[in-house]
Amino acid sequence: MIMFGGIPVVDTLTAFTRRMLSGKSPFYPDKKHLHHILISLTGSNILTVTIILALQVLMLFLGLQLYLRLL
Repeated sequence: MIMFGGIPVVDTLTAFTRRMLSGKSPFYPDKKHLHHILISLTGSNILTVTIILALQVLMLFLGLQLYLRLL
């Protein structure tokens, strides 16, 4: 699951953990998700999506490589 949904899953778990550690509800909205941070750094929605897609493809590739080595 992490290989195919890695970036969104990790981002969500990070947000939930960050909020709970600060004493807030895990469902409290904020602007600290990965896409918000990247948009503020790049100023471009298209570049942000491209970066997240590249990270996801890299995670999938590395996960598949690890899986194939463990067979």
